[in-house]
Amino acid sequence: MFVLSFGIILLLGLTAIVLGWRGRLVDNRPSCRICGYDLGGHAGDLKRCPECGSILSAFGAVRWGRRRVQPLLLSLGLLLTVPVAALLGAWLWGRATGFNWLPWVPSWILVLQACDETDKGSSPATDELMIRLGKGSLSDAQAAFLVNRALDAQADPHGAWFGRWDAAFESAWNNGQVTDKQVERYGRGFVFGWSLDHLAEIRVGEPYIISEYVQDFRGMPNTPTVLHRSIKSMTMEGHAVRRYAGLSEADFVRIGTPIKGKEAADYHWLAHECPPVDVPAGDWEIEVKWSMWIQTPGGATARNIHFDGEMARGIRFVDRDESVVSLVVDPQLKEAMRNAITLRPLRPLQVLFESESGYPRGAADIRNLRENVGFNVFFVIDGREYLAGSLPVEKASRRRVESFGGREYRIPDFDASQITVVLRPDPAVVEHKMTIFPSRIWGGEIVFENVPITKVDRRPKPAIDPPDQ
Repeated sequence: MFVLSFGIILLLGLTAIVLGWRGRLVDNRPSCRICGYDLGGHAGDLKRCPECGSILSAFGAVRWGRRRVQPLLLSLGLLLTVPVAALLGAWLWGRATGFNWLPWVPSWILVLQACDETDKGSSPATDELMIRLGKGSLSDAQAAFLVNRALDAQADPHGAWFGRWDAAFESAWNNGQVTDKQVERYGRGFVFGWSLDHLAEIRVGEPYIISEYVQDFRGMPNTPTVLHRSIKSMTMEGHAVRRYAGLSEADFVRIGTPIKGKEAADYHWLAHECPPVDVPAGDWEIEVKWSMWIQTPGGATARNIHFDGEMARGIRFVDRDESVVSLVVDPQLKEAMRNAITLRPLRPLQVLFESESGYPRGAADIRNLRENVGFNVFFVIDGREYLAGSLPVEKASRRRVESFGGREYRIPDFDASQITVVLRPDPAVVEHKMTIFPSRIWGGEIVFENVPITKVDRRPKPAIDPPDQ
């Protein structure tokens, strides 16, 4: 854009210089092109110029009409050409030598260049604007341009908010160049990826779980922030799904959690136990109203942001005698599902003995899981099966590690160093889990042969009397 606009100005300036130097036509009399002698008073058969002796019969020797230089047009051309040529020359020299001219470029030109960029991430123009924003040298309109881009990055799941745009927003906030509307937009984007979830299907007349998920807290790097978000009401067809106490300003600030940039970014989860509802089986909608309070205590920019919102989520109820999770078996997926689960070699299976029986501990490495799974885990030791835990996992492409086992599962003493592990599908494993919400699970059994296992004996050793002296 810079080269194109300056190139057009340079072309217009050169055109003005040419036209001004050529001048305008003042008469139509013939004259010698070499010396300019006026030939109008001579006969038409004149062969040579009386002044310079040049042959007038040659092509182009006689010029018809005289022109007068146009000083105004010539001056305008020079005024356009000289500074633009100097700027273009300096720019080309900077490109050739790598010299950075951006600190001397006016901010409005940098904004135009940043607006023209298809990539809203890092660029020389945007980087220079952010430096000037940190110094407080941008106008409110120029700062608003960067603030809006920062808020776009905050709302984008793939946006680079941390380490870049969070600092830009914080600089504008400290400079007092953030509007109330932008502050509210920032507050709504502070809790990133907040959603409600529950089982895909719920049996009529049974209690159920509605869970809240927060993927991230996208705050500012150097401004400690107190946050609290609470549900005001959760209703279905006007009837309360769960009773909530009233909220006050004091509740928000007192219960708030200190957040500071990415240090507090985490996967947050909260479960709400809902009582049974007496509704016919079918599809319903839960309406949720919530309030959020964000406080930045201390400093000249201390602010309190309070706003409300609402969301809706569909929910399905099925008859009590129906299963809420169905099994699926696809022969084409069988090998992929088997390859997606491995027992972790770096964390071998263990059985910890504190008495005559021990309890199992283990973990599965999950990668590229193509279906939801709900397994009961069995250890086969000396030909007998022992329940060693459960393994509910939602399908996902990213790698994850899932543990199983615990004190509620008991295994008698054994001598084997390798065992068989069986993962057997069971819908009951996930029907009332608060961390997984599939409507169907993989229905094929997965068997691992010759899996190493370790016994860890924590039983107290018998006391040995000291020998007689």
